[in-house]
Amino acid sequence: MLWRTLLVLIVGLAVSVDAAKVQDKSGKTALKKKEKKKPKTKKVRKRYSREAIQMESIAAWPTLTEIDSRIAAIGVPELDRLLVDRPPLGAPVADDPAEGMDRGSDRMSVSERSPGVASVAFSDPASDPLTRLRKVAAPLLGAPYRTGGESPAGFDCSGFVRTVLRAFGQNLNGRSSTEYFKQGVPVDKDRLQTGDLLFFADHHRSIGHVGIYLAEGKFVHASVGKGVIVSHLDEKYYRKKYKAARRHDSFAEALRDSEEPEIVVP
Repeated sequence: MLWRTLLVLIVGLAVSVDAAKVQDKSGKTALKKKEKKKPKTKKVRKRYSREAIQMESIAAWPTLTEIDSRIAAIGVPELDRLLVDRPPLGAPVADDPAEGMDRGSDRMSVSERSPGVASVAFSDPASDPLTRLRKVAAPLLGAPYRTGGESPAGFDCSGFVRTVLRAFGQNLNGRSSTEYFKQGVPVDKDRLQTGDLLFFADHHRSIGHVGIYLAEGKFVHASVGKGVIVSHLDEKYYRKKYKAARRHDSFAEALRDSEEPEIVVP
């Protein structure tokens, strides 16, 4: 009689354990289904005021043009080295005409640049590269980023560069930063002058962004986050992503031309 009672208790206990497992499993399944039904939160890109970006960029615009006055290489290593060590009389290789002037938060001082790069104040605004660049770029500052965009309604990086260069009668082959990177003369970072094109890497570590160098370490470009804006090469993101620079002599000459550029108005 006792063994029958024990058998009943054992069977009952086993049945209750199995039932608990089934209930727990069904509860977890139901919970997973509820979790799957939760709507995914879409990441919304932060919007910036066009007017605020424009005012911020105008305030950040440099005051003095930077000119690379180094002597062009001859091609003979010994002579090229001599030109660097002992430049011709009168070549402005070290003096900074802006010495003693208040240049705000300029983080790219002349002492950090190689000899041969000078800050120059042009007496005639009509031939000042920085002033001429500003006339073209100012109406476009704050324009939003738009893939394939090439108008004040929206630009991508290469579309903005293409628009600015066209205002000075310049045309580059292709329509992407990768194609622009293949053109022009390579320039060292410490030899940058106003009007040089700057190139940055994308998430694949290849060329994915382009901008136009101004002066004092600043450049103007169409950024994905804020649109057309003036940024600084010393900013963490751009310092990390910077790849190279290219110079187009025809563009440099056009920036010093007396002829008025074709200004694009939104």
